[in-house]
Amino acid sequence: MAAKLLAGFSLLWIVIGCILGFILGVGTPQYTANITRLAGDNDLTGVVGALLERTNTVSPHSHWLCLSMVTLAIALLVETKIIRKFSEETTTALALVFIVIVVMTTGGSYLHVLPLQIVGDGLFTAMCLIWFFGIVLKPKGQNQ
Repeated sequence: MAAKLLAGFSLLWIVIGCILGFILGVGTPQYTANITRLAGDNDLTGVVGALLERTNTVSPHSHWLCLSMVTLAIALLVETKIIRKFSEETTTALALVFIVIVVMTTGGSYLHVLPLQIVGDGLFTAMCLIWFFGIVLKPKGQNQ
């Protein structure tokens, strides 16, 4: 159940991230023309400002896709029973919490709400560590 939940969410989130990338890509010609104009005017401050603005605009797209890929990788680890420390109910609960954290982090990035992104990134890292412990720790009663 947890693997299907994570995989389904991840693939949906990838599609949404691709649509977001397409929407952000539409603004590239305007950005390029603006940078060219600023560089032609020797306005270094304007060029740096435009670069920072564009970076802030397109960075949610990379976060969106990266977190989706990590979620898909975890889904594969859960499905192949590599993550074996947790019961099925616990794994499903962890999957749901992980999905909420991914939505929170990518939403904070997209909406430029820095506190939400910081909390989301911290929780995302903590959840990845929990999944990691599910890989390296042996379940009770196993000697392998």
